[in-house]
Amino acid sequence: MGKLFREAQGEVELSADILDYYADNAERFLAPEKLEVAEGEAFLENEPLRVLFCIEPWNFPYYQLARVVGPNLMAGNTLVVKHAPNVPQCALAFEKLFLDAGAETAAGRGGHCANSSQVSRGGGAAGEARR
Repeated sequence: MGKLFREAQGEVELSADILDYYADNAERFLAPEKLEVAEGEAFLENEPLRVLFCIEPWNFPYYQLARVVGPNLMAGNTLVVKHAPNVPQCALAFEKLFLDAGAETAAGRGGHCANSSQVSRGGGAAGEARR
């Protein structure tokens, strides 16, 4: 992808930190929040938005995906990802990471998308994927 190896290593480390951050804080981030109201009780609850589509650039293929995947899988959203065509190995590495963690992908359901696009479904808590 045109980066020095040490630059790529830094991007991978940052991406891992992002994923760890959301996994470590998922329960707190998704906990219902009590709202102050004049009468009665009110709570703010987070729910998945369902299916999200993201187009990822080539210049930071791990970081850009981690910053989208971390919070959205934590929240239980399904992601359809279109990776840049010139970084297919990065797309495959991310797919392997999530497969190894137990996430579903389109390939796991016999529907792998063309051009290394992937579908991953969050389980509502990123911590579940870390086990």
